[in-house]
Amino acid sequence: MNLVTAVIVEGAIESGKKDREATARYKQYDFKKLIPKMRKMFKEIDQNEDNLLTRDELLKAPETVRLELLDYMQGGEESLEELFDLLDVDNSGEVDIDVDDSG
Repeated sequence: MNLVTAVIVEGAIESGKKDREATARYKQYDFKKLIPKMRKMFKEIDQNEDNLLTRDELLKAPETVRLELLDYMQGGEESLEELFDLLDVDNSGEVDIDVDDSG
Protein backbone atom coordinates (compact mmCIF):
# COMPACT_ATOMS: atom_id res chain seq x y z
CA MET A 1 0.00 0.00 0.00
CA ASN A 2 2.82 2.45 0.87
CA LEU A 3 4.55 1.76 -2.44
CA VAL A 4 1.36 2.53 -4.37
CA THR A 5 0.89 5.75 -2.41
CA ALA A 6 4.51 6.75 -3.05
CA VAL A 7 4.14 6.14 -6.80
CA ILE A 8 0.95 8.21 -6.91
CA VAL A 9 2.50 11.06 -4.92
CA GLU A 10 5.64 11.01 -7.08
CA GLY A 11 3.46 11.16 -10.22
CA ALA A 12 1.50 14.09 -8.82
CA ILE A 13 4.70 15.98 -7.95
CA GLU A 14 6.12 15.38 -11.43
CA SER A 15 2.86 16.49 -13.03
CA GLY A 16 2.84 19.67 -10.94
CA LYS A 17 6.42 20.41 -11.98
CA LYS A 18 5.51 20.04 -15.66
CA ASP A 19 2.48 22.30 -15.16
CA ARG A 20 4.68 25.00 -13.59
CA GLU A 21 7.19 24.74 -16.43
CA ALA A 22 4.40 25.00 -19.02
CA THR A 23 2.93 28.00 -17.21
CA ALA A 24 6.33 29.70 -17.13
CA ARG A 25 6.83 29.09 -20.87
CA TYR A 26 3.35 30.48 -21.60
CA LYS A 27 4.03 33.59 -19.51
CA GLN A 28 7.34 34.12 -21.31
CA TYR A 29 5.59 33.77 -24.69
CA ASP A 30 2.79 36.08 -23.55
CA PHE A 31 5.36 38.62 -22.33
CA LYS A 32 7.23 38.55 -25.67
CA LYS A 33 3.96 39.38 -27.45
CA LEU A 34 3.50 42.28 -25.05
CA ILE A 35 6.95 43.82 -25.66
CA PRO A 36 5.95 46.08 -28.61
CA LYS A 37 2.96 47.37 -26.63
CA MET A 38 5.11 47.85 -23.53
CA ARG A 39 7.70 49.74 -25.55
CA LYS A 40 4.96 52.13 -26.70
CA MET A 41 3.70 52.55 -23.12
CA PHE A 42 7.24 53.15 -21.86
CA LYS A 43 7.83 55.86 -24.47
CA GLU A 44 4.65 57.51 -23.17
CA ILE A 45 5.98 57.29 -19.60
CA ASP A 46 9.51 58.51 -20.44
CA GLN A 47 9.13 62.10 -19.22
CA ASN A 48 12.55 63.40 -20.27
CA GLU A 49 12.55 61.47 -23.59
CA ASP A 50 16.00 59.93 -23.07
CA ASN A 51 14.73 56.40 -23.95
CA LEU A 52 15.58 55.31 -20.41
CA LEU A 53 12.81 54.50 -17.99
CA THR A 54 13.42 55.15 -14.30
CA ARG A 55 11.50 53.72 -11.36
CA ASP A 56 10.16 57.20 -10.61
CA GLU A 57 8.89 57.64 -14.18
CA LEU A 58 7.18 54.24 -14.01
CA LEU A 59 5.52 55.02 -10.68
CA LYS A 60 4.32 58.40 -12.02
CA ALA A 61 2.91 56.91 -15.23
CA PRO A 62 -0.48 58.11 -16.51
CA GLU A 63 -3.39 56.30 -14.88
CA THR A 64 -4.36 54.38 -18.04
CA VAL A 65 -0.84 53.00 -18.47
CA ARG A 66 -0.52 52.17 -14.77
CA LEU A 67 -3.81 50.27 -14.81
CA GLU A 68 -2.80 48.30 -17.89
CA LEU A 69 0.56 47.35 -16.36
CA LEU A 70 -1.07 46.47 -13.04
CA ASP A 71 -3.56 44.29 -14.88
CA TYR A 72 -0.72 42.46 -16.63
CA MET A 73 1.17 42.01 -13.35
CA GLN A 74 -2.07 40.97 -11.61
CA GLY A 75 -1.34 42.92 -8.49
CA GLY A 76 -1.23 46.17 -6.62
CA GLU A 77 1.17 49.10 -6.60
CA GLU A 78 4.05 46.89 -5.45
CA SER A 79 3.67 45.04 -8.76
CA LEU A 80 4.98 48.09 -10.61
CA GLU A 81 8.06 47.99 -8.38
CA GLU A 82 8.42 44.26 -9.15
CA LEU A 83 8.06 44.92 -12.87
CA PHE A 84 10.78 47.55 -12.74
CA ASP A 85 13.08 45.21 -10.80
CA LEU A 86 12.51 42.46 -13.38
CA LEU A 87 13.28 44.78 -16.28
CA ASP A 88 16.29 46.46 -14.64
CA VAL A 89 18.54 43.43 -15.12
CA ASP A 90 21.79 45.35 -14.56
CA ASN A 91 20.49 47.15 -11.43
CA SER A 92 21.37 50.52 -12.95
CA GLY A 93 18.11 52.13 -11.89
CA GLU A 94 17.18 52.61 -15.55
CA VAL A 95 15.60 50.43 -18.22
CA ASP A 96 16.59 50.96 -21.84
CA ILE A 97 13.34 51.23 -23.76
CA ASP A 98 14.97 50.21 -27.03
CA VAL A 99 16.68 47.07 -25.72
CA ASP A 100 16.83 44.19 -28.25
CA ASP A 101 13.95 41.74 -27.65
CA SER A 102 14.92 39.06 -30.15
CA GLY A 103 16.30 36.67 -27.53
